[in-house]
Amino acid sequence: MAKFDDRNSWGMKTAARLRSVHASFAEESADRRRGFMEDEIEFALEEGMGVQGESRASLLECLQEWFPIYGEASAKEAVMGKVSSHTPSSSIEDLLRQVEERKAELTPDQMERLKGLVGSTLPAESGLALPTELAENFVFPQSSAEIEDCLKAIRQLWRVVGATGESKVRISRLVKMLGILSGSFQDLHALGWSFWKEIAPREAASALRSNVGDGSAEMIRTYMEGGEVSATDFFREVDLTKRMVVALLYSVHRAGLEYGRFCERKFSPDSVQDSVAMEESATDVRRIRDLERKCWNKYQSLSRNRTAEAIHEEFLVILAEATLTHIRKQA
Repeated sequence: MAKFDDRNSWGMKTAARLRSVHASFAEESADRRRGFMEDEIEFALEEGMGVQGESRASLLECLQEWFPIYGEASAKEAVMGKVSSHTPSSSIEDLLRQVEERKAELTPDQMERLKGLVGSTLPAESGLALPTELAENFVFPQSSAEIEDCLKAIRQLWRVVGATGESKVRISRLVKMLGILSGSFQDLHALGWSFWKEIAPREAASALRSNVGDGSAEMIRTYMEGGEVSATDFFREVDLTKRMVVALLYSVHRAGLEYGRFCERKFSPDSVQDSVAMEESATDVRRIRDLERKCWNKYQSLSRNRTAEAIHEEFLVILAEATLTHIRKQA
C-alpha cells in the first residue's frame, strides 16, 4: 500500500475499498458481508497505523466520516463496530439493559451468539443466561479485547481442522475434547521427558529440558484459570515437547542406522583383519602367519566387554546425539 499524504487520503482510499467489498459480496448475507468488511477495515488499520503513525481511534473516526449515507449502512455499521470496540464502553448494567430492551429485535443466531459470549453475566429473565451449573464453572470474556481474542482462537481452531467459516463450536464437545487432549498431553509430556532424561548425557539433558518438569498438569490448570502462565509460556512448553517427541521418533531410525555402521566398522571380518594387519605391521594380510587364529583372538578381545547393558548404552548415546542434532536443525 502506497504512503498516504494525510489521514483523509487514507480514509478516502479505505472507503473506496470498503464500497468495492460491499458491492462484490452483495448477494451474501448481511452478517457475512459485514464480516468481510470488518476484515478489510482491520487490514487497512494495520497499514494506516504503520505508515501514518496515527492512533487506531483517530483513523476509525476519519473513516466514519466517509459513510454518512443511510444507504451504506452495512459499511458504516462495520466501522462503528470497530469504533465502539475500542472506545470506553458503558457499564455492564447499561449493556444488559440495552439487551433487555432490544431482545425482540435479535435473530435466533444473534441470541445464540450472545449466549456464547456473555451468557454467564445475563439475568435469567433475559432468556440468555446459562444454566447455573455451567455458569458457575465458566468465566466468559467481558471486554472487547477478550471477545476478539476468543473469536480469533475459534477461527484458528477451525483452520487447524480444515472447517469452513460457517461451522459452530459445540461447547459440550469442546470441553470433552479439551479433557481428552489435556490427559494425552500430560501422559506424553511425562513419558517423553522422563525417557529423554534417562537416555541423554548430562550435557544434552541440560541443553534440552522441560520448563515445567513434572508440572504439566499444574501448567494447564493455571493457564485455564487465568493465572500467571501466559499464552506464550503455554505455547512454548507444548511446542518444545512436540519437537522433542518428534525428534526422538525421527532419530530412532537414524540412530539405528548409525549404530549399525558403527558395529560394521568395528566387528566385520574385514575390519578385524585390518586391525590384526596393523598390529602385525603387515602390508598384506595373506602373509600373516596364523591369520585366522589371530583374527579370532582379536574379535574376542573387541567383544569381551560387550554385554547387553553396554550395547544398550552405546545405542542410547547415539540416539540422544541424533535427537539433539535434529532439534537444533529445526530450531
